[in-house]
Amino acid sequence: MKLLLLIFILFSISLLGCGSDNNSPPSTDNLVQLDTKRQLEQAIETSRVTCGESHLNCPSNVGKLNFWFQEDEKFYLGSCSGTLIDEQYFITNSHCLPIELRENGKECSKQMNIQFPKTNKFPRENLNCILVSHTFPYEEWYPDLAVIKVQKSKYSRVNTSLKKNDLSNKQPVHAYTMNPSKVDKTLGTIVRKDCLVSLDNAFTFEVDKSVGNFLITGSNCHIISGNSGSGLFNSKNELIGVVHIKIENDKLEKIFNNNYVNFESFTHMGFAVNINCLKEVSYNAGESCQIVPVGTHKGSLDNYLDNKVRLYNLLDTDETKIKAVVLGDLSIKLSRSDTRVYLESLTRMRRNLVDIFNTQRKVSHQLFSF
Repeated sequence: MKLLLLIFILFSISLLGCGSDNNSPPSTDNLVQLDTKRQLEQAIETSRVTCGESHLNCPSNVGKLNFWFQEDEKFYLGSCSGTLIDEQYFITNSHCLPIELRENGKECSKQMNIQFPKTNKFPRENLNCILVSHTFPYEEWYPDLAVIKVQKSKYSRVNTSLKKNDLSNKQPVHAYTMNPSKVDKTLGTIVRKDCLVSLDNAFTFEVDKSVGNFLITGSNCHIISGNSGSGLFNSKNELIGVVHIKIENDKLEKIFNNNYVNFESFTHMGFAVNINCLKEVSYNAGESCQIVPVGTHKGSLDNYLDNKVRLYNLLDTDETKIKAVVLGDLSIKLSRSDTRVYLESLTRMRRNLVDIFNTQRKVSHQLFSF
């Protein structure tokens, strides 16, 4: 029974899945490198975003954030996602801002703009960035959030509001993300992705919904490069979080394999930013606003497992019933040989996952720290 109970943690880790291609920090594969300023200007001019939903049924306030900068003699153009939450305020990730703009009050018209696709309500439109209204330090104890002030739209685009402290475990949510084209990364498409909130799993343990970043999971929750900054919405289309970072499927598979965990399938994995730090969209949040980073939560895998045994009343239960309960609850398929998994390997697996998360943060931070 003990070994099967240990598998429960693996299922929970698998459930975290909100895969990748780009969810959080834009990686190098989402940057276009250009040799001259003229090439950069042309790339900005021809950059476009379209609605990928049927009947052009995309929210009119979801857009593509373009950012550009120069490093040495090279020029770079990249993109993220974001949401217009007020007439002139656009929410995205702080890591989507070039390093020199990560300061409150910075003028940004020469390095960022917002593009909205043609929808069933409004035509395509580009808005210039005016200034960075509020951004947090891109450090582990702060939320990866930025609010930028943009040119006022000609149309009534805003149709959503912030909803804080509205998270529950396994809550259905959806994100509207900007997926860059695989052929031309200056082009993008807005698409909907359905996810589940995970506030209780073997990766983060129990998350305090008032301060902690949280996992999003699901087979349709595939976060790829360019999705950073995407808004997460509840069933009432209220903004409850912002897509933050990804864990790549191939790296997750490698972790399983290195720890002798045989699996058949698992869902995608991604992280979202808690928006409770934002008092009002147009107002600065308090500098004291902090979050609990992954890997620093109180507890241990032993305690987590013990709690789950009690919660599911699995003490003194035969292995067949335990496996049925776990499979039915988490819908994860592992091979029969997963009974060879031991607690030591699970502890190592969690450490590996945390390392991946922290490494991706460092890579994105270095990328924009020229």
